[in-house]
Amino acid sequence: MASCEAASALTSPMNSEFMDIARHNIISTAGVDREGRQVVVFFACRLPTKGNIDLERLLLYTLDTLNNIVEADYSLVYFHHGLNSTNKPGVRWALKMYRTLDRNYKKNIKKMIIVHPTSFIRMLLTAFKPVVSVKFGKKLSMMSRLTELDLLLYLDQIDMPPEVRKYDDSLTEIGGGRGEPSWYTSDVLTGAGASDANSKQIFGVSPTVLAERHGGDAVVPMLNACAACLREQGMTTVGIFRRSTKSIDLKKAKEAYDRDADFPLPDHEVHLAACLIKLFFRELPEPLLTYDLYSAVSRPGATFRSAESLPDVIRLVGSIPVANRQLLFFLLVFLADVAQYEGENLMSMFNLSRVFGPNMIWSNTAAASLETMESINNFTLAMLENQEAIRSAIAPS
Repeated sequence: MASCEAASALTSPMNSEFMDIARHNIISTAGVDREGRQVVVFFACRLPTKGNIDLERLLLYTLDTLNNIVEADYSLVYFHHGLNSTNKPGVRWALKMYRTLDRNYKKNIKKMIIVHPTSFIRMLLTAFKPVVSVKFGKKLSMMSRLTELDLLLYLDQIDMPPEVRKYDDSLTEIGGGRGEPSWYTSDVLTGAGASDANSKQIFGVSPTVLAERHGGDAVVPMLNACAACLREQGMTTVGIFRRSTKSIDLKKAKEAYDRDADFPLPDHEVHLAACLIKLFFRELPEPLLTYDLYSAVSRPGATFRSAESLPDVIRLVGSIPVANRQLLFFLLVFLADVAQYEGENLMSMFNLSRVFGPNMIWSNTAAASLETMESINNFTLAMLENQEAIRSAIAPS
């Protein structure tokens, strides 16, 4: 455990070594996408004018940010609006960044999205074509509108610069309406943020409603089925919960469970089972730990892991609704079991807390900063490390 923390301290973008770069908020993490992968965003509009930032240090800081998530699948989103002749780093620097990112960084990027592309971007991609692998190129997509991006990410978790929103709104005025993205299909949005009207639906439904429908227990059969699948076939799988599955398979399984709670999970689909668990918690209409706890859990500098802090952790967990606690205790017990195989699956409690922290709590008013995410992850880790004491102190029902 100590070695993980030491490594984190050395690679954390909050390290004072990079405060001159971090203060611009050019690149940062931004929660998870709709498939549970962590998201990194890069804003061109926040690049200072030439001469006011050390581009070599920006490159190092970018690597430093990615180091915290590179072992898991992630999405990278580049917001192009705001790049101009006064702050443009140039093709040579961009090419150096691409070449500096070794295979570990590129392998786990599952989506690289360019928002508000221009002719410069197309020129840049043409220049890169001889050095960009075909496999990496297939991960790249361009989106002209924030409405398109919202189908893949949670925009409310991104600290979006006002000038980017203003530019996107201007496109609406010019185009005469937002319309639908070119790749839109009517079933893409099925279940996401849906109401509780469908009596069989489990995704996007509040824990209290789920408990009422399932005999007082919010832990729906799908969660037990996925946990059973992982216990039987996936506990020694390297990087379980860090790897993603095919989007179409996840979408089909989600829709199937929303139609039939007893839908049989295909054999040997351990990554699908893991992704379904993450997706279930991320699509709750309110986070598992509730909006009310966000300010306490995300407080910058909070550790939560000392013996003196345990009563505070127990008090906070005890304040959430009964149905939420049922789900939380199910998850903590299961993740503790996963961590017992960390020698084989490489998923220690520390690593699991980094994966599940963003899926347990988020804000409905502000995007999470690196500092707040660190506190959220530490709270998640404290719950995992003390799950037996917490469950003993708080009756789930």
